[in-house]
Amino acid sequence: MAIPLFNGQAIFGAQTKETTGDQAFREQRETLPGADGVRIYRLGAGTRTWTVRGRLSYTTRGALESAINAALAYRNGQLYTYTSAAGNAYANCLLTNFQQIGQVQRIVAANNAAAYTVEVQGTVECTTPS
Repeated sequence: MAIPLFNGQAIFGAQTKETTGDQAFREQRETLPGADGVRIYRLGAGTRTWTVRGRLSYTTRGALESAINAALAYRNGQLYTYTSAAGNAYANCLLTNFQQIGQVQRIVAANNAAAYTVEVQGTVECTTPS
């Protein structure tokens, strides 16, 4: 499995868990007076949505915060390409949510080299599902 990419960038980090894209179908329901049940009008496919959870890790806290800010910059209403963990590319996708889960952690290795890490989660919606 590949790393999920948003606009060609690994904004969710390298250790990711992707919830498979769910696709709802749009419909309109109407009841008819005197008749049991409902009439359903099929209106086509709705958006496909993925939830991606990952871990960002950088050698400095400044680099970690820059990566989070770069990801947040994609929450601008513009459409981008999303590449899923399976390697499938989907055009016209929105990053509708991106947030850090928990606190930033500082990890010190045996050689006193430090790293900063935080878990992040985002939601991607494909506006033109195939």
